[in-house]
Amino acid sequence: MEWSSALVGVVTSERYIKLRRLVISEVTNRPELGQLYFDHTYMKGTTAITEFLSRQQEKGRLKAIDCVRLTRYLVGMMLYEIMHARIMNVMPEPTKEQISYLTEQVLDDFITVFGNP
Repeated sequence: MEWSSALVGVVTSERYIKLRRLVISEVTNRPELGQLYFDHTYMKGTTAITEFLSRQQEKGRLKAIDCVRLTRYLVGMMLYEIMHARIMNVMPEPTKEQISYLTEQVLDDFITVFGNP
């Protein structure tokens, strides 16, 4: 659970949100900037999560579903709503307690759906 809280903490931090807003505002004029940002943030992070989930499958803890899809589901569940709320400035930077609560709920739901009984 530590990695998930760390991930949510980083991507909802004021610094990260400001950078993301800046990149979004510039990608129309500089598409290469969008690709660079995507590769060094999303792809780098999701590759590590995919590898982790693959190891969990090898141990029999998760259903045998394509790990890239599992990663997309997990990251989407964890970040979609909170990150968009932060980008649109409709919520302040979450506290550690809020992040912990969110990640615990998401991981519980993820394991309920994709875990092996």
